[in-house]
Amino acid sequence: MKESSEASICIIGAGYVGMSLAASIAIHSKVKIWDTNQEKRNLINKKRFTISDSGIKDYYDTVKTWQISAPNTLSEALAGVSLIFVCVPTNFDHSQQSFDTSGIEKLLTEFKNLDKNPLIVIKSTIPFGYSKYIYNLMGLNIIFSPEFLREGTALQDQLTPDRVIIGVPDNKIIFTEYLEIIKKITLNNPEILIMTSDEAESVKLFSNSYLAMRVAFFNELDSFSMKYHLNTKQIIEALGFDSRIGDKYNNPSFGFGGYCLPKDTLQLSRSFNHIPSELIHSIIDSNEQRKKLLATHLIELNLDCYGFYRLNMKEKSDNLRESSSIDLLKLLKLSKKNIVIYEPLMNESSYLGFPIVNELDTFKKISKIIIANRYDDSLNDCLDKVFCRDLNSPFYDKYYKNLYN
Repeated sequence: MKESSEASICIIGAGYVGMSLAASIAIHSKVKIWDTNQEKRNLINKKRFTISDSGIKDYYDTVKTWQISAPNTLSEALAGVSLIFVCVPTNFDHSQQSFDTSGIEKLLTEFKNLDKNPLIVIKSTIPFGYSKYIYNLMGLNIIFSPEFLREGTALQDQLTPDRVIIGVPDNKIIFTEYLEIIKKITLNNPEILIMTSDEAESVKLFSNSYLAMRVAFFNELDSFSMKYHLNTKQIIEALGFDSRIGDKYNNPSFGFGGYCLPKDTLQLSRSFNHIPSELIHSIIDSNEQRKKLLATHLIELNLDCYGFYRLNMKEKSDNLRESSSIDLLKLLKLSKKNIVIYEPLMNESSYLGFPIVNELDTFKKISKIIIANRYDDSLNDCLDKVFCRDLNSPFYDKYYKNLYN
């Protein structure tokens, strides 16, 4: 495509990070994005997004010209570029006890053969010390600038970040072009913090581990309340009035999950090596115990049919990965319970051997209990069947009204 050959910016990876970044940059200039997935490339070239995001409609309404192209080959995507963003997955490899960075390394080998020496911005989450290791090994112009996006609001988070972190393995690296891009695409004049790459990698890992710890803390609070028949909502609201705690992200759930929190917490835990770190190590254990406690509670109800309402990780997300609802489903499966699932994201007729019911009314009718990690108003007509720990649901008010009567 002629349009893509003129772009000096290339993004590798068309997931949440890469697609939202491409859309943000394309407001101002042309950008090429490449992904190994042909279906994603086809969507992009048809002027469509590869992610589910609340900001997509506004984007289409305001952006008149689609300046994103997806070449068919990596070499075409890299031709003539001066700035490359690496936004590929780095899943946690349990056998190696570390992130799988093989995809990044394969790309870096390709970059080393380019005629130009472009600036490479790694957005993928990487182990502590990785940027410096790669820089010393390959001598590429690498910086690490972590992303802090939320699924479902990735576009907005790209445009209005809380802060921008730039990690530099060597102060000889010039990253002016990246700074210019940041200033163009951000709408809120964010604080830009420049530090060593080791420090930037630590910021990413500690940020997500803290968020995971916060989820685990309020889930343990809810577990305590369940045991002693206390009003979780009332306790958490009272805690939130303390300005040191605040009232954000205090909502109990079945457990944390998704793309980042589980794997980043695991990676940080392994990075401590022999440094005392009981708190960090305990975060994952707490999350597993939470799901086991909820599973035991549900199994002891001994109902004829358990209905799972949605398996996605969070509201407005199309992500099923590391979903706490799926983990809970697997625990109930061990007890050989009769289970049905309502999940519009799935085209299959069954999942893990359990039927997927496409009709919501039918699902409600046959389920003796409806298990929902996050509440939806479509369940308003069957509150007596709902099991949910979401403070924002009418289920909570009804549950505790019954509790005290």
